[in-house]
Amino acid sequence: MATPRYKPLGMRTDVSAVPRSPVLHLFRNTLAVMTDKTYLVGRKKVRLSDLMNERWTLSPPDSFLGRIVVDVFRRRKLELPRTVVTTVSLYRRLGRLASGRFLTVLPTTMLR
Repeated sequence: MATPRYKPLGMRTDVSAVPRSPVLHLFRNTLAVMTDKTYLVGRKKVRLSDLMNERWTLSPPDSFLGRIVVDVFRRRKLELPRTVVTTVSLYRRLGRLASGRFLTVLPTTMLR
């Protein structure tokens, strides 16, 4: 069986925990900071605050996923990291992720 190319890092949040979410919750999912598996080689434990100066590709803060990510950072008393690429396109975010030089936040179901 092939080894997965991407790995989730420590941060996980329950998508259904978003306040005032205007959606019907059909299932629960968690989010994770994801990177190419070779990106942070050698780091044993990584906190979200340790990743603030890394290169990020995120959804716009006013999009559905972007609002969730903003809330995650806010609850940890962190500003949003400097985002190098902002896009709602999953295809583009995965492309940046595949380059091995970016971090992103995606549902863990993307790993299956």
